[in-house]
Amino acid sequence: MRNNTLLLLQILGSNPIYTTNINLIKNISEKKVHELYLHAKINKIGYTFLKALENDGIINHYPELVEELIKQEEIFNKHRESLKIISDVLTDLNVDHVFIKTIYDFPVLPSDIDVLIRDKLSKELIDALRRRGFILFDKGPHFVSVYNTLVDPTIPRDKMNYDIDIYDEISLDYVVYLDKEYCFNDLKINLDKLKKVPSPEYELLIQLNHSIFEHLYTLLHFYTFMKILSDIDIVKLRRLAKATRSERVLSYTATITLGIITSANLAIEKKLLHVLEDLANEELLIDVNTMPYRFALTQIFQVLLEKAKKPIYSYHMLNFILHLINPRHLNHVVNQLVARRRRQTY
Repeated sequence: MRNNTLLLLQILGSNPIYTTNINLIKNISEKKVHELYLHAKINKIGYTFLKALENDGIINHYPELVEELIKQEEIFNKHRESLKIISDVLTDLNVDHVFIKTIYDFPVLPSDIDVLIRDKLSKELIDALRRRGFILFDKGPHFVSVYNTLVDPTIPRDKMNYDIDIYDEISLDYVVYLDKEYCFNDLKINLDKLKKVPSPEYELLIQLNHSIFEHLYTLLHFYTFMKILSDIDIVKLRRLAKATRSERVLSYTATITLGIITSANLAIEKKLLHVLEDLANEELLIDVNTMPYRFALTQIFQVLLEKAKKPIYSYHMLNFILHLINPRHLNHVVNQLVARRRRQTY
């Protein structure tokens, strides 16, 4: 019996929505289809799976999944509404911004909205957002999280799937792991012409670095890699990876991606296959039969060491280490590390 990861991949194919294998779905039980949906949710592509079933006209065979799709469609629409609202408000406030890890070229329901601003976060900006109906509920060294009451004030904050995290650095706590200026130097307007996004090459590096520092590589990262990699400038990607000390990140994640393709026997273009083979680390041993893939602590540490060679990153890492002198900060970091090692998804 094929495991859930491989079966899910073989159903969705290399390009979700467009390569769904209907015959595979017809040959498995309804219970198994529900099981696959739960596995897709853990891998951050539950909405993708439901839309694939809808696109192929078979979701009506599974009434519970129809109900789930209706709920997720409502969340997706409010998520898009929240995106437009915060973009319009920041534009009106003359705040240069770009959305990262939020807008995809295939059906994805992000758990929140991540927006990066060019200037530093300020009390003036936070106060201006409060006056516009955004409630601050969390704050870190380089971010604030706000609850968007403009979308639906009746929904409790902890039940909302479209909270907004506003960053002034691409970071995790005190550790800045990518240079934000590359986001603004080559800005693109995405297809619906409503929201700003980075160049696809840099969006890919943001996604992959984020995956490393969150400890998990999900099938969402796999499909994001596949979608972006098929339509970008590889020379530019390599140049950006070198400039941001992300070559090891790119190598690790390309190896996982290639392993998934091989294990699931997915059909992809030879050109794309050759690119992945060129980027991958042949010496890296991985098991991709069960996803998400959990990065080893040694792999994460090696990525940090690579980044520490660049002053802009080493400065923030040193600042992070200095904050560990404070027992409260140290306890927070330890708890975060334990939580990341135990969780199935994020």
